[in-house]
Amino acid sequence: MPYPPSSKGPNKGQQKQTPLPVRLNQAANDLNPFLIIVAVGLMILNLVLYLGMSVSQQFPAGAMHPYSTSTTAPQLAPAAGTAGN
Repeated sequence: MPYPPSSKGPNKGQQKQTPLPVRLNQAANDLNPFLIIVAVGLMILNLVLYLGMSVSQQFPAGAMHPYSTSTTAPQLAPAAGTAGN
C-alpha cells in the first residue's frame, strides 16, 4: 500500500519561503564575526611581517653582530689534518 503524500517538505503545504535578501542578510549576520576574526588575524600577520622586514633591512645577512667589538669578520682556522697552503 503506498504512503500518503506528506506536507512536511520545504515548499509544500502552508510554508512560505523567505525572500532571498532576507536569507542573505541572515547568512551575513552569522558570518560577520568569523570575517572580523580573519581580518584582525591578517592585520596582525601583516604588522609582524612588516616589522620583521624593517629589522632585517637594518641588519642584513652576513653583517656583524650589532654588539660585536671586532672590526673584522672572524676567520675560520683550517681543519686538523688538512694541508693549509
